[in-house]
Amino acid sequence: MSSCDPSIFCPPTLEGAVVRSVYAQLVTSYSRRVTPVNYPNNDGLLVDNISFCNVTVSYTHPKKDDFVSVESWLPADNWNGRLQVAGGSGLGPGRFNMTWLDLSPKATPQAVRTLVLRTLWIPTPTIAKSVIGDFYGRPTAYSCFNGCSQGGRQSFELTQKHPTAFDGIAASAPAIHWAQWALAMFWPQMLMNVMGEYPHGCE
Repeated sequence: MSSCDPSIFCPPTLEGAVVRSVYAQLVTSYSRRVTPVNYPNNDGLLVDNISFCNVTVSYTHPKKDDFVSVESWLPADNWNGRLQVAGGSGLGPGRFNMTWLDLSPKATPQAVRTLVLRTLWIPTPTIAKSVIGDFYGRPTAYSCFNGCSQGGRQSFELTQKHPTAFDGIAASAPAIHWAQWALAMFWPQMLMNVMGEYPHGCE
């Protein structure tokens, strides 16, 4: 295992994208209780006083007006050889314990296209596996994707379009059929606004 220094990480090669920066910082004495809401397909866990190398690789797609950051948390001790990439929630691309994406600018059609089409499938595992190899000097023994809701949709698309990107995929509550559920989400609020009728606060 190498030291947590940006100089040890080689910018990964990404098809159709340009790496803009590689940042690394050692995080120590980190503790957090992770609930099943934030850790789908699991019972939750207690993270207690751990240290990890926080590596962030940022890249852009030329002429696409986007800026994507992939963050990987690499355990400083006792790495089990596994990689878990965590899916998103709502319109967020994802942020859990291992790898996530930050899209900027947010809430634009281009950002949504980047989220849906350009980020998760190939760049994310490529980046994560690259920084793991640089840091530990060996490849991952097993890689998996874990997601619920938005992450469940991402899981379905991964399975269909890039079935070899990960060794395993855990998908739950996939947010699919957007044409139906998006309208179903907005319809009650629109109807209440049109009618001027709303539930009482106690409801």
